Amino acid sequence: MSDVYRIHPVGLIPIVADLMQNPEPTRLRIDDNTWVSRFIEINRYDRLLTRTPIGDDRKSVKGVRHYASDGPEAHRYVSEIMDEILQRRKCGRDVVESLEWATSELIGNVFHHAESPIGMISQVVILEDSKRVVFVIADAGMGIRCSLRERYKGEETSTDARAIEFAIQRGITSKRENQGWGLFGSTALIRATNGHFRLWSGNSMLTIDGSYQTYLQRPFYKGTVVEWILPLANSIDLKTVLENPSHAQSFHLEQYEPRLGTIEMILKDECDTFRDRPTGKKLRMKLLNLVENSQAKHCVVDFGETGTVSSSFADEFLGKLAIIFGTHFISFVSIRNVTDANKAIIEIAIQERLNSERAANTPMLIETKSRRDEGPPGAT
Repeated sequence: MSDVYRIHPVGLIPIVADLMQNPEPTRLRIDDNTWVSRFIEINRYDRLLTRTPIGDDRKSVKGVRHYASDGPEAHRYVSEIMDEILQRRKCGRDVVESLEWATSELIGNVFHHAESPIGMISQVVILEDSKRVVFVIADAGMGIRCSLRERYKGEETSTDARAIEFAIQRGITSKRENQGWGLFGSTALIRATNGHFRLWSGNSMLTIDGSYQTYLQRPFYKGTVVEWILPLANSIDLKTVLENPSHAQSFHLEQYEPRLGTIEMILKDECDTFRDRPTGKKLRMKLLNLVENSQAKHCVVDFGETGTVSSSFADEFLGKLAIIFGTHFISFVSIRNVTDANKAIIEIAIQERLNSERAANTPMLIETKSRRDEGPPGAT
């Protein structure tokens, strides 16, 4: 490697992910290139492979990170990324919210679909000269084609390239209970901001550069690697990017109005992060139990200081709650202290959940507000 003068994380992270599957610690040594060796040391790849604790440097997100499970640490990492960007760069409208949403969804994809024995490794690089942020995430799991073949066994998964092309479409997911947001939303944001996106799984790599898209054959990689490069200065309308123009009817949550007999759920007091399905499920169960054991006719969910939520969380918490409460949901649940970005994510997630129920021949579950005084099923 004596003639190598530059390394990008997307090139090195898959190598590290592959080596991490070795049962014994591994040392990655580059004896003939001081520049490459220094890059590996500064970014802490050597510590990862030798099983040396990387540490948790709260002052900077620089360097590779490893998370074995979908716990709070992985999602706090997203908050650290956002803080670093806000401290170092001037960002366009909705850029930080969009990046926070997309990174949360991509991290969730690893733990919900990949079955990766090492979990995930990731790196963030803020490019000062070009005012862009690079987010790279890799796993050592089954790959996109194998994951999708558990549910789709036709032509759409006959090759790695076709499986990737299918996976970035709206609503495609290997698990029926999910909504398929991660790859669709991430690529939609890249196109809307003239950014750059690469996805490598199996022997195929998808590259999106603004409006240009191509598939190239690459050496086989068992897992999945995603590189996501977002311009920080370009403003984004997150709701427009995520909305499905084919849905004429859109769902709108009410803002909070004080009223008697109200259950309040202040989310920041319940959890540390709001970016994954397990958290959404816990909050949904708690709210259902509170309703079951009260005479309340109204519930307010306070989103103050939550950061940007993920679509997976919004669907698991409020989307499925809308199905359970049925016609009473819109009159029973309202929100407080919600940002425009979160409101858009939540409303679209609920609408998608309702649309999927309609597609399964279930009647539309939202009525007019004339039934405001009735309680939801189960309320006493």
